Formats: sequence, C-alpha cells, structure tokens
Amino acid sequence: QTTGAGFDSVDHLTAAELGIPVSNSPNMNASSVAEYVMAAIVNLQRGLAWADGEIRRGRYAASRAELLEQGGLELRGCRIGLFGLGNIGRAVVPLAKAFGCSVAACDAFWPEEFAAENGVERMDVAELFAECDVVSLHCPLNGSTRNLVDYNLLSSMKPHALLINAARSGVVVEADLARILAEGRIRGAALDVYCTEPLPADNLFRELDNVICSAHFATITGATLDRLALHSAVSVDEVLSGMEISWPVNHLS
Repeated sequence: QTTGAGFDSVDHLTAAELGIPVSNSPNMNASSVAEYVMAAIVNLQRGLAWADGEIRRGRYAASRAELLEQGGLELRGCRIGLFGLGNIGRAVVPLAKAFGCSVAACDAFWPEEFAAENGVERMDVAELFAECDVVSLHCPLNGSTRNLVDYNLLSSMKPHALLINAARSGVVVEADLARILAEGRIRGAALDVYCTEPLPADNLFRELDNVICSAHFATITGATLDRLALHSAVSVDEVLSGMEISWPVNHLS
C-alpha cells in the first residue's frame, strides 16, 4: 500500500508475479498539492521569498527600488499549463481560474468532458512549454516521462515563465534545469521533489535565488494525512478480508 497516488517506488510487476497485491491512494492529496502549486506560483510571481530575504538583510529601500524598476507580475491573464490532467491537475484548474488565469493541459488520456466543462485547452508537450506562462508538472514517472523535461524543452519556455514540480523528480533533468535558471532563461522554479533527498549540500539549486525549494511536503497537511491513513487502512482491510481491492495498482493472475 502506497500512501499517495504515485507508486513508482514499488516494483508492482514483480509483486504481482509473487502474488502480492499493491494498491495506492489516488485523489487523497489532490487539494493539498493543488494549493501548494498555487502558493508557489504566487510566491514566484510576486517575489515573496526574495523580498523576505532582502528585508532580513536590511535592504528595505533597495529592494523596493529594484521591484519598482522591474515591475511585479500579476497572475490575472496568465496561461497556466498542466503537464498531466489527473486528479491533482484537475484540482488546480478551479484555483487557477479563480485567479483569472486560463488553463491549458497535456495528457495522453484526455478527459474530454472535464476539459470541455472547465474550458481547458488541449496542447501537446512542445506547445505547453513554449506557450504557457507557468508549467506545472502532474504526471507519473514512467518510461515516457523520465528525463522528458530537458535543456531543449526548457529553452523553449518564455523568459518570464515558471516551472513547478511537485510530481516526480525524475521527469526533469536537474542539471539542465539548474543551468537554465542560472542563465536566467526563465524567471524561476518551485521544486518539492529531487533526485536525491534530502537535498545534498552541494546541490546547484541551493545556490540559485530564483528557485523555491521545499522538503517534499506539498502533500503534507493534517487533513491529507488523515485521509491517507484511512484510505490505507481500508486497502489493508480489503486484502486481509479477501475482498476486491478498490484501488489496485497491479492485478494478480
């Protein structure tokens, strides 16, 4: 049983061969991750983390002058691109709309009805990265997504664009993202997942002031943890009782 939607840390195919059922917890963390995504976007757009650091260094007037010169960015009118329109991606949509954003998405399993009802524009991966002001990753880690977000794809983004990754670290080539950010090719990024956790002391992201780093906690709220615990208990009870599993990842022959 995985306490979350992702199950790439479990060899579910081998487990199936050994007669071991594996289940996950879909949709239990959708609202908490969606809220994290929007918080990260607002933080990056308005430079809140940067401003906090400037104030603490005694640069009240100087930071204000820099912001007046550069101009802050508003979310209203931005196009948010969702790479993945599963439970979490769908939870982001109404929040983004509430800020006055339009939403585009890319997903191999396109939810026609949801997209039509919520005005979500369909794009392919290249269009999503090239045309959106924010790209937020909400895809699983598999053979088709591993290392997909590389230097070439990142280079196609707008100079003011943001990248949010609260999904899986392996989707992004970290060295390429660090290079793009160091070169100032995009405005910034918010990262909640990393190829090595905890984040090593020599990780390049720690040196960049246009990155917000958090400790894989987009899912962590009291309400989400309660839902995940209950969901896991139900799954364990189903297995021990010989019942059909409600949220199976693998299927035993």
